[in-house]
Formats: sequence, C-alpha cells, structure tokens
Amino acid sequence: MNPTPLASKSLRMFILCCPSVRHFHAVRRLCIRSITALALIVALTSPASATDLKDLVGVWQYQDQRASFSSEIVIQSGGRYSKLDRSGSQQSWISGTIVLMQNPPTMRLNIQDYAPKEWCGPLGCTPIRMIAAETYQFKVNRNELQLADPQNGGVWLYRRVQ
Repeated sequence: MNPTPLASKSLRMFILCCPSVRHFHAVRRLCIRSITALALIVALTSPASATDLKDLVGVWQYQDQRASFSSEIVIQSGGRYSKLDRSGSQQSWISGTIVLMQNPPTMRLNIQDYAPKEWCGPLGCTPIRMIAAETYQFKVNRNELQLADPQNGGVWLYRRVQ
C-alpha cells in the first residue's frame, strides 16, 4: 500500500523529530558502510589474488575438447617452469623462469628455451623466432588457476593435477 502524500509527509516529520528513529537510520547506514568495507578488504586479501610462488607450484592442465587443444604448465619451487601446448598433432614447448608481480596479480613467463626451433614445409625449413616472454594476469583458488591475457582477451582455467 502506497502512503498518501499527507501520510508520507507525516512519516518524514516523525523521523526528523524522533531521535530514536534518526539514530536507527544512522546506525543502519554505518552498518551498511562497514559491511561494504569489510567485503572489499576480504576480496582484496583473498587467496584468489595470491601472488606467492608456493601457491602456484605443481602441475596444471587445461583442455578444450572442442578446439582439440590442451596445455600443461609445470611450476617448480625454485621459480622455473615449463609449458607444453598441444593442438591436434602439433605441439610447442617453452621453459624458463617465472616472475610474479602484484596489482593486478600478473605472471611473466620468461622464455629461455623452446621447441620447435624451425618449421618445415614443402618448400624447406624456416627458423622460428620466439618472443622473450608470455605475460598473464592470474587468480588461484585452491586447485584452479585462471590465466587471462589482457592484450588478446583469452582466458584459460587450469586444474591442478599434482
């Protein structure tokens, strides 16, 4: 039931004149602000934004059955990694060191070695020049690792297998 304009005006006058009602609304606003601030603090400090290498150590796998693509990343406690990507009968491998950065949580995979080093076709072989690094924004949630490529918009959800 919608209050009539007269009832609405009376209610506003009552709220303004009655200290206990004004106090109730002030406390309610304070509680809402406190809960919002607490939720923000929890979100910013949650393990989903962890940037500690120990949270990433292990073997992580990603599979996309529709695209016939799979990927496996092995991260070691000393800051080394290897990554194997497979697409159909093709595969590529990179390895090197991993560097973690914050705000937003970002991992840089510095590439020190890779394969294949050349591509061979019907007209002969061509050397493959590799980029210096791959960079991803990431989130860790127990046994899930989400990698996002901010430049190309790709997102991959890896699962820990070891």
